[in-house]
Amino acid sequence: MRPIASFAGNEAGRDIHKKGVRWCGQVGGSALSGPMYAYRWTIPLWVKALLLAGAYVVAAELGNLFSVQRGFSTFWPPAGLFLAVLLISERRDWPLLILAGIVGNLTSDLMHGRALLMALGFSTANALEAAIGAALVGRLTGPRPKMNTLRQVLIFTLVGAMLAPMVGATAGATVVGLGAPGAPWWSTWFSWWTGDVLGIVLVGSVVLSGIGLWDTYRAAAAPHPGRYLLPLARAVAVAVPFGVLAYLVFSPLGGGTSWKFLTTPGLVAVGILGGPAGAAAGLLGIALGAIAGMVSGAPSAAFAASDVVTRVFQAQAFFVVGGVTSLALAGIIAENRENAESAQIAAEQFRGLFDTMREGVEYGRVIYDEQGTPVDWVWLQVNRAFGVLTELTDVEGRHAWELLPDLEETNPELLRIYGRVAETGTPAVFESLVKPLNRTLSISVTSPARGEYLAVFEDVTERVAADRELAESAKRLEKMVYDVAEAMGSVVEARDPYTQGHELRVASLAKRIATEMGLSEDTLNEISMAGLLHDIGKLRVPAEILTKPGQLSDAEFALIREHPEQGFEILSHIDFPWPIAEIVRQHHERLDGSGYPRKLSGDEILMPARILAVADVVEAMASHRPYRPALGLDKAMDEIVTHPAGYDSTVVAACVALYERREIGL
Repeated sequence: MRPIASFAGNEAGRDIHKKGVRWCGQVGGSALSGPMYAYRWTIPLWVKALLLAGAYVVAAELGNLFSVQRGFSTFWPPAGLFLAVLLISERRDWPLLILAGIVGNLTSDLMHGRALLMALGFSTANALEAAIGAALVGRLTGPRPKMNTLRQVLIFTLVGAMLAPMVGATAGATVVGLGAPGAPWWSTWFSWWTGDVLGIVLVGSVVLSGIGLWDTYRAAAAPHPGRYLLPLARAVAVAVPFGVLAYLVFSPLGGGTSWKFLTTPGLVAVGILGGPAGAAAGLLGIALGAIAGMVSGAPSAAFAASDVVTRVFQAQAFFVVGGVTSLALAGIIAENRENAESAQIAAEQFRGLFDTMREGVEYGRVIYDEQGTPVDWVWLQVNRAFGVLTELTDVEGRHAWELLPDLEETNPELLRIYGRVAETGTPAVFESLVKPLNRTLSISVTSPARGEYLAVFEDVTERVAADRELAESAKRLEKMVYDVAEAMGSVVEARDPYTQGHELRVASLAKRIATEMGLSEDTLNEISMAGLLHDIGKLRVPAEILTKPGQLSDAEFALIREHPEQGFEILSHIDFPWPIAEIVRQHHERLDGSGYPRKLSGDEILMPARILAVADVVEAMASHRPYRPALGLDKAMDEIVTHPAGYDSTVVAACVALYERREIGL
């Protein structure tokens, strides 16, 4: 570390350009992807550049102030600032920001009497280090990492803090060797590298986690300052006494090395209590106390194999390891907390949907005798409608014989059907007069796991007398199936928020196209059901891939491309009246064989799948996404018309006709 680095200014007011967030459909045989912009108040670039140059000088002076050995800082704050600022800035701003950092570096070096050519070499080395580190970290984590996951912490510390400074140290040590031929190259390289590593771990983490905390606060629907400031305050409260302790034990008064580990509980505590921002701030405070203690009472030593230099290296290693541990703890806790909150929200949403269904729902486990005959079941979970329809209460965890004691004699078909479905997994739909309840129930039962059943039912007592009433019951049961399909689509959208409402719109457009083509009512129902479920395979794609803000790797994108096949596997166990599973598997196929997953072509692709393919593409291009504005129906029409080899011409003609009459419904 040399007096060089930079601070690019607060980028919290800058618009964010998140690359790699993509829609999983295909347009013309390629994934449709685009940038997402979040518009906020912005700082003019020239102002940020001036702030960068000035902040660089201040940070360099701070590094020089906390220098135990002459010529090289114990830790180099500009390295962390420069790297962090580039990470929170857009790539198009980098040239001017890097130039501003170089100017700040030159100013600091010239203020200390360094030769111009050597100062220019140091400035270039530092700029190269920051640019390479930001590029690598940004590619692996995405823009503006918040340090709130273990993955981000490890990438930042291993790549940004340890790998990138090797580039700067190599260039800087070479400059020193050229300017001072007798200087020890390896000693210079190591001193440069360790100072930069510590500077990036201590200062870069503060900038990134602080900006991340601000971004999270700004994005909250109803932000409460106390929720974000309290962990930070707890970390500061812990860091202050441990910073004083660090000053004492790292100063000449501290004695042996073992005393230095008294600060370890403080590093762990700020990581546990402070969140990412609090952990970074507390870590910086404790480390500054330790470095101040080393500076006080210790003569400034030339770089040599002295006791002072040895203590410096020990302290640097201690706080790098302790810092990574503290930041990793904070990242793990923050990630787990976020996952828990997301899971709680999802559970509440599911429970809300579960309890607001008008049909009764019961989930239970069937009990068999030694011969494998079903003799009882245990209710595991029921919704509110179950109690309303059956007038049974407090059933969860209880056996059927407790509340329906004569069931085996009065309704043996219930035990038989539930037992068969739970054993084989084959769904069943039937009506039964449940004599203990004196009600006729229309029941749809399936099995989520071997030995268990999930039954959805409604009371059809008043409708069994007439064919018209029976028809109404059938329609309600059919609507119930569509409600469940829509609910299943909602679960997919909850895991992939960038496509909110996509399933419903695709189903609606596909039905309009089929109607325009003059297809039968049964085919319209088939297409609607397939449209509601066409992306259900995303349930088996990891959520972190669906919501990943950065560029997807080939392996990750390959996982996403498996969702049609995964959808087929999920739906193939349900006995639909139509080949829904096969339609879902084919909705990304193209007539020319360029689609996936099986590269089908021509007549191998079902007509409903051809219709869904067109509807899927048009809806995605015409709809707004958080990461890009709507491309518009004009471009959507151009896409399907200009790729006749991929899309069915009859389907395209029907869609274009709807568009020209303004009846496309989007």
